[in-house]
Amino acid sequence: MHPRVKSLIWIGVGLILLIPAFFINLKDTHDWGGDFALYLEEAQLITEGKSVAENSYVFNPDHNRIGPATYPIGFPLLLTYVHANHRFSFEAYNFFIALFYVLAGLMSFIFLKSRLKEIYALLLTLVIFYNPIILQFKLEIMSGFPFMVFFLASLISYDKFRTKLWGAILIGFLIGFAILIRSLGWAMVGGVIIYFVLNRKTENLRNTLVILGMTLITTTGLNLIFAGSASGSDYSTLFNNYNFLETVYANLYHSFISFQMLFGGKEMDVKFLIVFIESATLILAIFGLIKRIAKRQLQMFDWTFLLAMALILVFPYSTVVGVRYITP
Repeated sequence: MHPRVKSLIWIGVGLILLIPAFFINLKDTHDWGGDFALYLEEAQLITEGKSVAENSYVFNPDHNRIGPATYPIGFPLLLTYVHANHRFSFEAYNFFIALFYVLAGLMSFIFLKSRLKEIYALLLTLVIFYNPIILQFKLEIMSGFPFMVFFLASLISYDKFRTKLWGAILIGFLIGFAILIRSLGWAMVGGVIIYFVLNRKTENLRNTLVILGMTLITTTGLNLIFAGSASGSDYSTLFNNYNFLETVYANLYHSFISFQMLFGGKEMDVKFLIVFIESATLILAIFGLIKRIAKRQLQMFDWTFLLAMALILVFPYSTVVGVRYITP
């Protein structure tokens, strides 16, 4: 069987098995929160042709941990289609999030099957996307799954199309829009730069510059058009009175707690098993990373992963690191 036909068949199987996840938790209600409300208001402002800086949230710089004055423009831009056609119908928004949920699962499978055997990649994808902790986020109008789609699409496209000029333009746009959804996307920019520097004898300088240039054009252009004076002011105030060591310790601790919840929930009688799996996974991951470094096999996605983990650890989140922060 031709490899491309085989790949398409596996992708079709993955999509069929992910479709039931679309209908789970598909309701006309919403797990309400202040950040969700601001996403919706920013989408409304964009639909009305106004700047997102005109939102009704009264920002208090002395209590900035509640949330930023504006959120990145990418996710509200995606929401404008739903708002323009369905206004504040939460059923429509839940359909929208469910669609990106399935797309995120499909992108995860495509990415994983390029590194693992197809059956292992499929099983790992299903374990993650049918996890009750992950499924509950379908009730929230949040940027996690749209970001995951653009994040993984960027990595997949970089693997397959970076040698072509049109591919470089596409990659730059995908990375740029991922950044506009979540600032964590900047890890990909660092990954592209580090990978090129370490492999400059074999990598194409022109295409790398096109990727970086298109990323900047996408982020800067869309910010200027839709964010206006709010552009670039989103999260800077969170670094007021910043304590590096306390932040890293708190984020690391809560990341481990999130991992335990992801695979064990709140069942204390199996916590010993979860801690064992967590420790074993961490050790195997570190050994695998050391092996790849020793053989000089680190790819762009490796550097992106390391940089993303570093950003997650040093960023002063408004509350604590939760599953929805570390999932992508």
